[in-house]
Amino acid sequence: MEFKKDDSTLSISYGAFTHNGSRYHQLNQDVYSCFERWVDTAAPPSGKKSKSHSSKEITPARFVGGGGLTTSKLAAVGKRNSHKEKMLGKSKMHAWCVFDGHDMLGEVAASIAAQTFEQHLNMITTPHLKNEEILAMFKKAHANILEVYDNPPEKATYVAPGYKSLGEYTLKSEPGKRPMYTTPGAKSARPLEFGTTALMCVLFEETKELVVAWVGDSKAILVSKDAHSDDMLIQDLTISHNGKNPDEEARIQRDYPNAVTFSPDGYICPRVTSGPVHHLAMTRALGHKSLYDYGVIPEPQVRRLKIRDNDFFLLAASDGVWDNLNDGEILDTVLDYSSPLKGVADLVHTVMDATQMKMVDNTTAVLVHFDLE
Repeated sequence: MEFKKDDSTLSISYGAFTHNGSRYHQLNQDVYSCFERWVDTAAPPSGKKSKSHSSKEITPARFVGGGGLTTSKLAAVGKRNSHKEKMLGKSKMHAWCVFDGHDMLGEVAASIAAQTFEQHLNMITTPHLKNEEILAMFKKAHANILEVYDNPPEKATYVAPGYKSLGEYTLKSEPGKRPMYTTPGAKSARPLEFGTTALMCVLFEETKELVVAWVGDSKAILVSKDAHSDDMLIQDLTISHNGKNPDEEARIQRDYPNAVTFSPDGYICPRVTSGPVHHLAMTRALGHKSLYDYGVIPEPQVRRLKIRDNDFFLLAASDGVWDNLNDGEILDTVLDYSSPLKGVADLVHTVMDATQMKMVDNTTAVLVHFDLE
């Protein structure tokens, strides 16, 4: 898809916020990644001389948060990106990503995915991201996560039985058997099985093309101002990959006949005759080595659109937000603030208040304000 360049310019500000919640205590398996870089413009430079810039002024920003044990329950960043930040022959690419790790070592999977995505996006030199580049990025992140299965850590920290505290688990490997993690007091061991969702939103300032790619149930929405009223319009940019998605259920039943069943709440349940059974709430994810044979794939869905003059903000978040707040509550919270950092922080805190911190999941959100000038 190609977009023509217009004369309007984008002024962008964003905030990112992550909270451990309560279910996993000091363990945060969510990761957000926000960064930007200069890419070549689609049109050749005009020949006009640009004002000199110091290296500090033109060095793109990079923020990463979450992904491991923390002493604080939250981490926040925010940045205002003015359209005045310019380089001759260059334009900015922005990337906002959310990863939600699952199961033992889920934070490792999320961190690996974040690093891999950044490495691949740093190789983009033009204001366009091809579908084959996106697929290669997701597959490489998946492969990098699977390497951990070949040499897993001997010790791991995860919630103890009963979820009352964190516990230390020890890897137990026996020839011909699946590696398991055990901890004192547990009635059963936990299999070596982990992975992460991946939600990537990339915006090219020059063309105003927004590319959204995802696996799993992290979600993105675009909120716009109605051209004929003061109403706000919400557009879902993603569709959750789980058993409640009819297209995903049909895909798995077609490609992996009689391999799984689906629970009423959308979990994929492999049909196995022996050994540990691992259920997962996602039908697409990065990692999850043993579930690949049951239809859990790393191939993303991709959506492309152009930011218009009535588009107000983009919100990308893990399922902790969407499971606990409806669209109206999200709008009421975010629209109270002109600062995206304050808005996204209050949004996550609203989740904590709504759940009264009772077994609430890690919760992460990135809020991006658009201002076409």
